[in-house]
Amino acid sequence: MVHCLVNQSLAQPVVSFDPAPTYLMEARARNGASGYEGVLFTPGNPSPGIGATQLNPVGAPAWTYGANHPFRFQYTPATGTAEWYIDFNRDGDFLDAEESAVSVSASLVNQSFMYVNIWLQGNNVPALTATVNNFSINGVNFGTFTTSGSAPTEQLFEDASGNFNNILVTGSVSFSGGSGQERPRFYLRLGSLVVLPNQLTSFTIKKTETENILKWTTENETLTKEFQIEKSRDGRTFEVIATVPAKNLPGTNHYQYRYYTNFSENIFYRLKTVDLDGQITFSPLLRSVQSAREGSLLIYPNPTKGKLSIILPEDAPAQLKIKHVSGTELLLKKLESQSSILDLSWLSPGIYIVSIYQKDRTTSQKIIIQ
Repeated sequence: MVHCLVNQSLAQPVVSFDPAPTYLMEARARNGASGYEGVLFTPGNPSPGIGATQLNPVGAPAWTYGANHPFRFQYTPATGTAEWYIDFNRDGDFLDAEESAVSVSASLVNQSFMYVNIWLQGNNVPALTATVNNFSINGVNFGTFTTSGSAPTEQLFEDASGNFNNILVTGSVSFSGGSGQERPRFYLRLGSLVVLPNQLTSFTIKKTETENILKWTTENETLTKEFQIEKSRDGRTFEVIATVPAKNLPGTNHYQYRYYTNFSENIFYRLKTVDLDGQITFSPLLRSVQSAREGSLLIYPNPTKGKLSIILPEDAPAQLKIKHVSGTELLLKKLESQSSILDLSWLSPGIYIVSIYQKDRTTSQKIIIQ
């Protein structure tokens, strides 16, 4: 059985009043003994030296006391990847040396977390304060948290449906009052693992001069009979063009099918998953666009109720960024294929800006989520 959750959406957080769980991952920002640093521990006991990937360990560039330093944390369960970014020099990006740390843990693939916790501590000697501004989880802004002195402040969050299947945390951290040894500090902790359901994690098209190459990826298939590839000229009436047996293997499974076409018109594709018990699920639609449309960015449908198809101007890696019209950044994602599908159903209705960065070209477009 495969759940068709292509480009699975970010989970929605709520404030939690449960007892603090056991933490398996930690991202840290502090004025440390070895310098001004950020540390990412994953997985296991979040203690110095255990699974540590250090960010800015020698303290250059340093924190500017009393100033806001933007940060970003992202956890992707499909690959077990944790990313930790701090804008030390406050130039608006995380591209400078020592501003990023990435850790990939095979043991965390297909695992999610139930809780996110922030932990702040200042210091009494000298008097120091730690503050997190615009603390946001998956686009939900929870405001500002601050603490002065040695007594810590904690806030626990959980996903409204029981687990975070993707986690994106943003905000800015500031330390004020002076400088100190091992103080002040800000920890971002994740706890209580949850196994994700089996899922279709990608469905993409790559075009050549004579064919469309359809590729899809699943995680931990069970009780799946086959995949039927369907095509349509109008996006409403479909016919089966191929049937591919399911592998039903643990871990990641990769599939590919080549469909020869002269590109005389647009073609819609979808993937029909058939389970051994007869249950059927469908992927979102993909569309191969005739060559006359090449060279331009295509984003559709617009307005949308959540599913958004993106066809890039050319077949090359790109970076996608989605912001609310107010300027709040909600999603940063790398696009590997020329055609892909995003599930934006987690976004509230409104107007958003989709920006695509590909090679030396940047293209932006407004979309409406209904």
